[in-house]
Amino acid sequence: MACDPDKQSGPRCIEVPFFVAPGNGEHAWQCLDYTCGVTVAFLWMEAKMQVIIERCAGFDVHQEAVVACVLIGAPGERPRKQVQTFRTMTRDLEALRDWLQELGVTQVGMESTGVYWRPVYAVLEGHFDLIVGNARHIRNVPGRKTDVKDAEWIADLVRHGLIAKSFVPPAPQRELRELLRYRRKLVESQAAERNRLLKLLETANIKLASVASDVFGVSGRAMLKALIEGSASVEAMADLHVATLASATPVDVISTDRHTVKPWFQGKLPFTFNLPELGDTPFTLEGGRMSYLGQSPGAQLIFKIGNHRISVFIFQNRLDRRFTSSDGQSRRLTFNVEEWTEGGLLYFVIGDADPNDIHKLSELLKTAARS
Repeated sequence: MACDPDKQSGPRCIEVPFFVAPGNGEHAWQCLDYTCGVTVAFLWMEAKMQVIIERCAGFDVHQEAVVACVLIGAPGERPRKQVQTFRTMTRDLEALRDWLQELGVTQVGMESTGVYWRPVYAVLEGHFDLIVGNARHIRNVPGRKTDVKDAEWIADLVRHGLIAKSFVPPAPQRELRELLRYRRKLVESQAAERNRLLKLLETANIKLASVASDVFGVSGRAMLKALIEGSASVEAMADLHVATLASATPVDVISTDRHTVKPWFQGKLPFTFNLPELGDTPFTLEGGRMSYLGQSPGAQLIFKIGNHRISVFIFQNRLDRRFTSSDGQSRRLTFNVEEWTEGGLLYFVIGDADPNDIHKLSELLKTAARS
């Protein structure tokens, strides 16, 4: 005769709950044990659960294999079960799709396990009602877990409509989302690399960020390239000149007065220089900015004659000269160039103006340097 421990009294009263689940079964109703000498069978509770889907499937998805369990049966009947294992190659997933269609499966459930579910979802999309559930919500109870039992458990949950369907956007939206996420990662990586480079420049005491409004602008990148190459070539001067003209802010100090431009460089350069008086000349001083070649800072001055701009670069005469022109005359590139050394300084005059104008400005600079 069955006895209820809750209704017992006296010293022989059992102080444990009526239902004991030791955890060695796969489902809750399989975990019931003997209590007070009576076997408590809880299978009748499964019959109480309402069957929602007659033909469904549950997947246990892994990197290399998919275990599929199909349950077929009307409400009130014990379902027929079929289990097969498929590889995750595309042709195998297509075979899985054909097998499910032959069995008339309408709903398919699976866990959102990493990214392994995505190719399975892509192959089956549009052919079945796919249910991707949160792994935490459909986690099985501890016990003798196998891939087949996990697939059966998921299929049983799908059959009774117990898996909350996670939102999976349509394929075009998923593709756009992947692109946007990848772009965000690239932007974040780019920002991190820029910060790392700025930190490296400060560590090396190269104050490029202090004199350039945008270190990574056209002119700033040209300076960085010159820093990396460590050479003072005519080609490098031409690149810096083009970058300056293409920049939104070609000069850092804007003034036609040499007494304003020259003091601006004080404290920024390890040397000083003189600027010529341009009173009756056709040249006009527009301003200046910092420039770098190798690790040596220098001055870049912008002069204008007519519709042409001429850049004058002044550096200390200790740069790598292996790639400079040997005769100091213009290489017939796109620009006319003159270069010389005076008072321990290296001068470059470069622009698309007439060679005679380049020479006249060079003579003015030489006269000012000797005064």
